[in-house]
Amino acid sequence: MVRTGAFGIRSLSAYVGVTVFFGLILWGFVFHRRLQMRRTLREGKTYPVKGKIQLFTMRHEKLLHRYFCIDDHRFQIERYSHFELLQQSGLAGQEAIMYVSTPRKAVQSVELKT
Repeated sequence: MVRTGAFGIRSLSAYVGVTVFFGLILWGFVFHRRLQMRRTLREGKTYPVKGKIQLFTMRHEKLLHRYFCIDDHRFQIERYSHFELLQQSGLAGQEAIMYVSTPRKAVQSVELKT
């Protein structure tokens, strides 16, 4: 059976429209985050934290939470595979400088000292 009409064109245009719509939302989110990062760096709202890298696990109400820490600045590692990778790489105990943003205390970068 051969169909005539614009059935395929309408479906394709609806699919493209929805894809473009969500793509623009995602692009706007990424662009906004990038502008926030540039503003944070431009205004100098980052500060260095020097110390040794520590990897440890704590139990909170039946759940294990994994952290990495430099000089009393503790950050949670959400995936066990990431924690395991850090352990296997031998980073624990190594000297590092971590750059942290001030309003949200987010890690910007970590510089390892050799």
